[in-house]
Amino acid sequence: MSAIFKKSDEHDDESNTDLLDNDVKVFFKEDEWKVQTQGAKRPDSTFSHKQDAIDRAKEIAQNKNSKVVRYTKEGKKQD
Repeated sequence: MSAIFKKSDEHDDESNTDLLDNDVKVFFKEDEWKVQTQGAKRPDSTFSHKQDAIDRAKEIAQNKNSKVVRYTKEGKKQD
C-alpha cells in the first residue's frame, strides 16, 4: 500500500466542538484525496488513494455519529 497520510491539527483546536455533528467529506484537490469535517478550516488528513481517505473518513464519522460524504475527482457528490 503506497498511501500518503498526512495528519493536520484540525481536531486540536478548542473551537472544533462545534464540528462534532458535522459530516465528513472526502474530496480530491491538489492531486490528493482529502478528509475534512464540514465547517473545519483544514483537512484532517490527505491520501494518495481514495479508498484510504474513505476508510479514514468512516473512522472519524463513526466516532462522532455523523456520515461520510464522498465526491468524485471532478467534484460531483456521490450517493
